[in-house]
Amino acid sequence: MYYSILMERKVLLKRILADWNENIQTRVLYERELPKYPLSQKYIVTMTGPRRAGKSSLLQIMAKDWNNLNPGSPALYINFEDERLDLSAEELSLLIECHREIYPEIKEDRLAYFFDEIQVVPNWEKFIRRCQDLESAHIAITGSNSKALSTDIATALRGRTINITVWPLSFREYYNLKTNRAPYPQTTKAIIATRAFVNEYLLYGGFPDIAFQKDPKIKLLIQQEYFNVMIFRDLVERFKIQQVSALKFFLKRLLSSTARGFSVNKVYNELKSLGHAISKDTIYEFLGYAEDIFFVRRIEQYSKKTSRKEAAEKKIYPIDWGYLNSILGAPDLTKSLESIFFFDCLFRGHKVNYFRGEHECDFIISDSDNKPHAYQVSYSLDRAETQKREILGIVEVNKKFNFKGGSILTLESSSK
Repeated sequence: MYYSILMERKVLLKRILADWNENIQTRVLYERELPKYPLSQKYIVTMTGPRRAGKSSLLQIMAKDWNNLNPGSPALYINFEDERLDLSAEELSLLIECHREIYPEIKEDRLAYFFDEIQVVPNWEKFIRRCQDLESAHIAITGSNSKALSTDIATALRGRTINITVWPLSFREYYNLKTNRAPYPQTTKAIIATRAFVNEYLLYGGFPDIAFQKDPKIKLLIQQEYFNVMIFRDLVERFKIQQVSALKFFLKRLLSSTARGFSVNKVYNELKSLGHAISKDTIYEFLGYAEDIFFVRRIEQYSKKTSRKEAAEKKIYPIDWGYLNSILGAPDLTKSLESIFFFDCLFRGHKVNYFRGEHECDFIISDSDNKPHAYQVSYSLDRAETQKREILGIVEVNKKFNFKGGSILTLESSSK
């Protein structure tokens, strides 16, 4: 009886593996401009980032690349949210066994496993470690749902991983996707000619699925759904939050604070005035959760003294600026442009700070040589007072820290 059930189970698992293998080979996937780390037997590649940023697609691309480079050693790719699976921790080994039976010719040093959303299986960490230690397999994994945040995936395998953070699309990626990889505009005139793409990107953000949509109403509805799923699955379910209405208010206040300092005290007083019984500690927890799930990022004020950095108010930027339009209904193109520039700097591995004194400097960017440079970002410099404000911020930073020069970035041009 047990043998019969086991065989039926293996037949189902082999069919599922075959379905996924066929899917990754035939599906047309968009190639991202992300760092490609070669798979190794020493380190597990983990992918972290916000929901719907494209982690699963990137994992499928990696699996397809492996298959193309290793035609005699097909990868095991599977998404553990496939409703046909419902695996226990003990059955994970059965999955590996089925793969080896389908492809008995695979050599020991050519085993490759690509596991999407593996955190849905209990005790997955021990299984992954065993695959690496005993089988010396090449492994890449993702995970992002309410049972385990993507950051937890990397933490559980600390010391064994190379991590790739998958952000929403950069504008270059967005442009390539929308134009089927037309030559990227390099000159000012060519960039101006792409204004429709630029404005769309500023309004609706860089989530891949939204970029594919043509109807603006559908774009907004999809992003609103992302926001709601994030609240209830990544926050309420994950962290057992009871004060849901206070949480929603808090997240919208985060968005309204884009490119500005965020005051916990101010939000605490606002929530109290609305009748919410909530502590400042809970608000600080909400802020930490919002960063954990890749909803926002904070940046510190630039200072050569650590104590001043920690004491100063931090500026807030949403991972995807499209939320300013879809959730607040109040798009601000300068704030969107600032957010885009901020995340582009993070993507490039730069250190990002800001400065606020008598005047403000939007960003102080330190490159790989740790040489800081001042930047101001504004959608337009048409107004004389805007020009004056941006210049004074750079002048103050130069005097205070002995920097040399600075840059003002606008939609139309970059002025030095």
